[in-house]
Amino acid sequence: MNEEKKYYRIISELALLALDGSISDEQAQQLNDLIVNHSWAQDYYLEFVATQVALGNVQCFDQQQLENDVPNGFDKELWQSLALNEKIAPAVLVEKIEESEQFPVKVAAGKNLSYRLNKRSLFTLISTAAVWILIVLLVGLLSTEKPVVAKLHDTVNAVWSQQKGYIDIGSQLRAGPMVLSEGFAEIAFNSGVSVLVQAPAEFELESDNRLFLSSGKVFSVVPPEAVGFTIRTTQADIVDYGTEFGVQAEESGFVDTQVFKGKVKVTSTWLKEDNKEECWLTAGRAVSVSTNGQLLQPYAAKSKRSFVQNIEKAKSYYDNLGANLIQNPGFEKDTVPIVENNAEYPMRKNINIQAWQDKTAATICTYYSTIDSMPRIEHDPLPDDCGRNYFVGVEDGEIYQDISVRQWGSLIDEDRVLFELSGWFGGYIDHRDNALLSASFRDVRGAEMSRVSIGEISASERGDKTMFIFKEAAGAVPAGTDYIRIIIKTYQYDGLADSYVDNLELRLIEK
Repeated sequence: MNEEKKYYRIISELALLALDGSISDEQAQQLNDLIVNHSWAQDYYLEFVATQVALGNVQCFDQQQLENDVPNGFDKELWQSLALNEKIAPAVLVEKIEESEQFPVKVAAGKNLSYRLNKRSLFTLISTAAVWILIVLLVGLLSTEKPVVAKLHDTVNAVWSQQKGYIDIGSQLRAGPMVLSEGFAEIAFNSGVSVLVQAPAEFELESDNRLFLSSGKVFSVVPPEAVGFTIRTTQADIVDYGTEFGVQAEESGFVDTQVFKGKVKVTSTWLKEDNKEECWLTAGRAVSVSTNGQLLQPYAAKSKRSFVQNIEKAKSYYDNLGANLIQNPGFEKDTVPIVENNAEYPMRKNINIQAWQDKTAATICTYYSTIDSMPRIEHDPLPDDCGRNYFVGVEDGEIYQDISVRQWGSLIDEDRVLFELSGWFGGYIDHRDNALLSASFRDVRGAEMSRVSIGEISASERGDKTMFIFKEAAGAVPAGTDYIRIIIKTYQYDGLADSYVDNLELRLIEK
């Protein structure tokens, strides 16, 4: 009720603007949204409009006629003062009189009275009748609106297109088309079915137990009481029999259905009624319908990564997209001592570097050491925001770390995720030692599908100076990628391995 009360003033102000014709398009849309989505708003609006129109009719009478009807002795200023006092006076709580305390009232038979219907009364009667006719018509129009079949339960970065009226979490959804251009939307049908829609998607709510999917991805959870829930597409009907299943429909007409619990029946709709193809799917099975409507051979369902199953997982999509996924990318989590000139050369020591696995000896050093043959703060060209430490190879070496990207599997498999790989690479004066950074894209079995590498800065590229150079690469994450292995390889050519690496980054971005 408190939620309703705070909107009464808004509805009143918008209704007044509508009555005098000064309402803007934006305000009219806001008023329409409130009336359409909330029954209490409809009731309040109708009552308010009826009252305002009736009051407006009284005010439109001829002033001269009103003055002629005023009896002798009427004190106009007195009644205006009383009216003003009534407006500003504090409210008085009147206790309800119990039936036992009420006084009996005798009703005497009245005399036959005759009434004189003047112009003002006639005009009021006609106007009031017109108002109620308008209200009846408005109620009739509202009652012919499509029924509420679901509620928008939750969203993640949702952007709606071609949507009539304002829509937000908690909004009641009427039967009709919807277009989700970005993000995720969890819709709770009145039947108890919950569906998670992944953009881009075009669909239509047909009833409280049926959805038409033109394009996009939908993951459905159907409770026992809603068995029979149906997703229709241009080429197939998918009928649930108590399950969890996903449906992907493409604009070309291709449809893919995967069952994770229970069973569904998939029927191709391109043939005539007496010759339709159908297929029963149980948990772990899937089937596709081709663009020409042919039901293809069933196959083993892919992992659930093909579909986002719940809103919490949908939220994780955006938690780290755009963030640097490499752990300890600047080697700042490790503590190393400052080495003074002529001390023992630190690059001979192997160090266990946090978040990294090493296959051979590797170490880190600090820019604050004072050995002439090492990169030094305020002495050599160093990486931006270099911090304190950097990685140094020891002879021919390799370290790596694995980064899971399974949470974005659905986007990756649709070729909708890009990667950006970068880092700073350096070496010592004219030494040929260098380092190579690689991103190895691997499937769930660990097989490498593709690899991208940067680095290998030559002495000539550094101008035979001790310094760092920035390198970067970008591209699409291959479909089927389960994790990315980040590898640093160092190569020794002259003396000790003088190959340096710092400030590494791997970022994933949705197309």
